[in-house]
Amino acid sequence: MNSKVIARSEAGTLPEIRRMIYFCTLLAAVAVTFSVAVSSIAMGTAIVLWLYLVVSTKGKAFTRTRFDLLFVLYLAAELFATAFSAEPFNSFVNAKRLFQILLLYLACASFNQEVQLRMAVGILGSVAAGLSLLEVFSLTSVGGHYERLSLFQYFLTEGGIKMMVLLLLVPFIVHRSTPWRWKAFSVLCCVPLFIGLVLTQTRSSWLGFIAG
Repeated sequence: MNSKVIARSEAGTLPEIRRMIYFCTLLAAVAVTFSVAVSSIAMGTAIVLWLYLVVSTKGKAFTRTRFDLLFVLYLAAELFATAFSAEPFNSFVNAKRLFQILLLYLACASFNQEVQLRMAVGILGSVAAGLSLLEVFSLTSVGGHYERLSLFQYFLTEGGIKMMVLLLLVPFIVHRSTPWRWKAFSVLCCVPLFIGLVLTQTRSSWLGFIAG
């Protein structure tokens, strides 16, 4: 096959790869509200696709950010801590959290249009609010006291997730230039999320939301 034809064929697959990375990254972010397993699988798939994209473009698809050096220093600190840990194997396994840094690069590689960002925020807010509403109505009481909200995740995890989604949506409510549809959408999502946050009884997430 002619080399030019091959080049055109490869170039034609790159937008598809970017769309797949976008879908998997969005699924990873949304699925964490109800399933860590689904979120982890989606993120792993997105990372593999991103690595393929970076290699196939000879590094051109890798987006440099102002945080790169900080991430490298953080990685070095983690490796240093693992080397001198009392349980180096467990420390090494727990270093898997470093993969979450790649979310920034996954977003840079695939979130290249405003409509994609709007869709991501809209889907995440809708799913999180819908699940919170379901949790609120499924809440039971023991000995006259409501149980801590934890239908889909451990209550501490639930509190942290609701806090972060709330902090993502609140700016759309308070900013003067936000279109009224986005304001209304944000308010509708924030109400069940806030109630859910309170019912998790997670004081650290309450303080985090207030500080945020």
